[in-house]
Amino acid sequence: MSKKDAQKLQSVIFFSHDVVATGEMGGIFLWRGAVAVACDHRLGIFCGRIVNVMRVIAGSAKGLRLLTPKKTQPIRPALDQVKEAIFNILFDVQDLQVLDCFAGTGAVGIEALSRGAAHCVFIDHLPAAITLVRGNLEKCGFTAQATILAMPAIPGLQLLQRRHAQFDLIFLDPPYEKNLVNKSLDLVAHASLLAPTGLVIIEHHPKEIVTAPPGLAIRDQRKYGQTLITFLHWAKICVE
Repeated sequence: MSKKDAQKLQSVIFFSHDVVATGEMGGIFLWRGAVAVACDHRLGIFCGRIVNVMRVIAGSAKGLRLLTPKKTQPIRPALDQVKEAIFNILFDVQDLQVLDCFAGTGAVGIEALSRGAAHCVFIDHLPAAITLVRGNLEKCGFTAQATILAMPAIPGLQLLQRRHAQFDLIFLDPPYEKNLVNKSLDLVAHASLLAPTGLVIIEHHPKEIVTAPPGLAIRDQRKYGQTLITFLHWAKICVE
């Protein structure tokens, strides 16, 4: 199926993490997160990867295509649908200080910068992830507004604690089912990395139960297929 055919999409149906679109030529395109694949439902065969669709959704870098990991790299990019839903809830991130922990491609932090965040710290220990974050920052023109910590999440958070850093938005996207959700959240609370009116946003598998550490409270939860997004804030902050 040609690239020209891929552009002739007649209808789109959203279902969980997947987007199914039927083409003019009778083929079917299935989006799984950031990757589109092509199938021919007439023959019942899979035709392979055809296009990468991971982009900055809004703001000054809107529409720029981001570098993505190879299939062999253990990096799980934030799904565009989930990313868009998060920022629709946040609405305004202008001038905020942001932390993108377990950054992967850096897509979430870069989305925040594109929408007006003042600065973002990216933490990841994988060399491939650091290369992707650097490349995407350069591509979007945000290098001067970013700090990259090439280290595991826990030592990275401890380093920020020693620097007395605080953030308005903290994104945590640890590998699914690796017992890192509550461990990293506990450190965020203990180290007082969250500003008084800030939010912690965790992307995790629904089987992983988030337990709010002392001082923090769950504000909201949203489920998108096999991804659960949990929002937390300081318990003493009253939100109407």
